[in-house]
Amino acid sequence: MKTIVAIIVYNRYENIDRWIKCWHKSDQSNAELVVIQNTDRIARPDQIRSICEVNNIQYFERPNIGMDIGAFRDVCQNNIKGFPEFDKLLWITDDVIPMDRNFVHSFTNFDGLACLEISEIRSPLHVRTTGFCINLDMANRLVFGEILTKMDCYNFEHRSDNTLMLQVQRMGYEVKQIAPLEKSVLWDTGNRAHLKRMKEHIREFQDVDYGKVTIICPIFNSYPYIIHSLQAQTYKNWELILVHDGKTETNIRVVLDSIKDKRIMFSETKERSGNWGHKIRAEQIQNLPDSGFVLITNPDNYHVPIYLEKMLQGFVNDSIRATYCAQMVHSYVDWKILECSIKRGFLDCAGVVMRNETAKAVGWNDTESHSADWEFFNDVVKRYGLSVFNKVEGCLLIHN
Repeated sequence: MKTIVAIIVYNRYENIDRWIKCWHKSDQSNAELVVIQNTDRIARPDQIRSICEVNNIQYFERPNIGMDIGAFRDVCQNNIKGFPEFDKLLWITDDVIPMDRNFVHSFTNFDGLACLEISEIRSPLHVRTTGFCINLDMANRLVFGEILTKMDCYNFEHRSDNTLMLQVQRMGYEVKQIAPLEKSVLWDTGNRAHLKRMKEHIREFQDVDYGKVTIICPIFNSYPYIIHSLQAQTYKNWELILVHDGKTETNIRVVLDSIKDKRIMFSETKERSGNWGHKIRAEQIQNLPDSGFVLITNPDNYHVPIYLEKMLQGFVNDSIRATYCAQMVHSYVDWKILECSIKRGFLDCAGVVMRNETAKAVGWNDTESHSADWEFFNDVVKRYGLSVFNKVEGCLLIHN
């Protein structure tokens, strides 16, 4: 019996990257992972297609008509050329992530419709279409009607008398939620973020790579103590961009050569700009790659070894654009613990990790004032709102 695990995506590259890495660590017995992308002028196929090709994962592109249910209909009605045959189809939206390496078996060992969640929130009892498994007979007999708009998707899921759940029951099949949401082998990070299961996910899929963290650090004639706290990080996929403000008069190159860490890159500017290195930050932000994360720090700061790991765990869904640590030890308050918040004087750039695309879109616009980092965060708030910042519990930073 062959199972196809189909992940439907729009433009969340990081989610597909995570899924493929987790899939490599999962039980793939009689199962195959495929990725279907709804594309348009915003969601272009190049990046997601590329990662699928590198990992030998079948990739299917379709026009973004009818969103996820439109894609599901096309699979059931054999409208996607080359889509592999299946006995069972496990359909998953990309903001749902696996919590168990044997997640496929949990869905396929039931003869009826096995689903992540049966809900009656805001409508009669229904199967949420974020994660469910059907057999070929069900797929062939499902009736969709017109699937063009979000409302059409809602009608198929929970707002009509012909929902997925009702159709399957009329066929004579049972419908079953595989487990309580708190213990399920899949977790809907988009709508059930409050369950806070990311630590559990990390434990199950150790060494999951969220993507590269680029650390921007201007420096001026001082030793970069930051290096040692970065080398101690439990999360290893980072790069440090050390930029000396003007020609250095120190032996820093000799020091870096002795460290021999290829993740550390060092350069000098032709002229010193001063102003705490803000011009360097502005230039480096604009040179960031489109994917990944950025941390802007200083050479004398200390990040605890789990800093990057915990900060990245805070990106529980795509609406989160930045995470910040809840407390830090700060030199400005006589080395006492400072409660961090999104206010001037209570948030330092070294205590924030941000998505590259967000940092580039906003830009480091203040290159003159001492509080330029606050102006940077304030610009993010003005553009996207306060809700895009997620607080990560813990005192994770010593600001010198």
